[in-house]
Amino acid sequence: MKHLILHLFIIYLFGNLLAQPSYIPDFKQAEPLFMYNISSNYNKKVNAKGIDSYTAIKPYFNQLKVQDSNLYLINYRYDDISIFGGYGLCKLNLNKYNLEYCYEDSYDSLSREYYNYKFSFKVNKENIDIYGVRGTNIENVSSPLNYGFYRQHDKNDGHIIKEYTDRNNLIKVRNNNFINFTNLANPNSYLYICLNKYQYGKIRFEIELWQFDTLMNQRLIKTIKHDSIQPLLFNSYQRTLSYLISDSTSMVWLEQIPTDFNKYKNYQWLYFINFADTSNIKVIKIDATDKIKLRFANTIRFYPNNGEITIMDVWQDSLGKIYSYQLVMDEHGNEKSYIEKIKIDGDIPYGGVYPLRLTDTISYYLVANSIKSDKYFSYDIVKVDPSGKGTYVASLFTENDKDDMVYFAYQMHMTDDDVIILNGVYGRELYLTESNTWLVGFKLQDLIKGSQTSSSEIVVEEDKTLIVYPNPSSGIFKIQSESEIKAVTVIAPNGVEIIKNIQKSEELNISHLPNGIYLLVLYNTNGKVTRKMVVKQ
Repeated sequence: MKHLILHLFIIYLFGNLLAQPSYIPDFKQAEPLFMYNISSNYNKKVNAKGIDSYTAIKPYFNQLKVQDSNLYLINYRYDDISIFGGYGLCKLNLNKYNLEYCYEDSYDSLSREYYNYKFSFKVNKENIDIYGVRGTNIENVSSPLNYGFYRQHDKNDGHIIKEYTDRNNLIKVRNNNFINFTNLANPNSYLYICLNKYQYGKIRFEIELWQFDTLMNQRLIKTIKHDSIQPLLFNSYQRTLSYLISDSTSMVWLEQIPTDFNKYKNYQWLYFINFADTSNIKVIKIDATDKIKLRFANTIRFYPNNGEITIMDVWQDSLGKIYSYQLVMDEHGNEKSYIEKIKIDGDIPYGGVYPLRLTDTISYYLVANSIKSDKYFSYDIVKVDPSGKGTYVASLFTENDKDDMVYFAYQMHMTDDDVIILNGVYGRELYLTESNTWLVGFKLQDLIKGSQTSSSEIVVEEDKTLIVYPNPSSGIFKIQSESEIKAVTVIAPNGVEIIKNIQKSEELNISHLPNGIYLLVLYNTNGKVTRKMVVKQ
């Protein structure tokens, strides 16, 4: 199978560095329809001063757009000192599934200039517009200064048509608080949404809307104030996100975290900002606290889709069971649908649910972890009706030993002819030299057929006779089971096995680990495998 795959993919490497990928994933259920190595996770090079440097493609694309039977993907780059260094732009032909080009913008980190990772792109009839911020570190200045940039790429081959920057016109807003850019009605103008937080005795939050032209001239056109209604933690507004829903509307999400959880609520706010007329910007403020449930970590996800926004996250009920919810709203802030619990085949507690294709009838999702395998990096494909009832369709994981890792990013796509397109990191050592970044596609019918004939016989199921409590806890969990536990494995949120093969014990102590969600894989003497999600807080 690996021999065949070698003839199916084309190696695309950024920066003119050609190298054979060190690891080629071999999937159990089906051969990929296509498979492209975007970049090995680290590409070693020598910088201008003769020092070894590693320029890396982030393992996932953070924006995805479909237009005229083509899939356009954009991601950001970083270097060995974790400063964001440009972006990658790729085009996949959905008729032939050819990766037509990957354009790379990179930089020399020693120049102390970089592209920040919050930028937006728009696919037009003949070109691609990219808007963002370029920063420069100045000696003896703790915070980098920013200036805007605008680039236009030819959508056919990816080359730069024109570019505008102005190093003498630094952006007046604070560093790293910007959210996104979008075109305004004027093709030579774009909008910059900035989030600022101040503390004058109490925490105050502001949304600023700045207008720029392609020559980087800037003006503040609106300020939206959001005063706290309760005493807040200083980092209350650290978790803020914004997404472009349509050509005229953006949505801003912010979270208020109280100083006293026993006395005050954790609030979730949504702002729908219509900027079709910049002289009369319309703002709708929505209290979404009852819909957007309290998260364990930064796991909330937003999916703009044809003038709507889909919001998803995991949550835990009073019995400790993990569910995913889904909230869909239109560009005016109206609720279209809400599924509190996505239930799949007998209430199987999948730890993560990621949409492949969202519709008003049947939607498809990639979910983790697979019920057909004890591998942590394993996935199922399910279909879900409008009520939230889900049905198992197929599985997807690698053929090799269970140390193999397949980590898919949440930007995924399923075409109208049922081809699933995924991107992620595959290898034996995540984020090390044996890991590679791939863009891969499967026919859904191939995965269905392979899942029926070749899936692992190991079935991970809910065991109601096994109880882990209290959950959440400060790190000490009690394990109660009617059958003898042979071993327990503790797996971190990034998939790394933190603790392996703990022998039977009535108590599990992970108090030394950071707060977050952990997966317990418990093996009893009868060969039964049970998976439990626990929360350390």
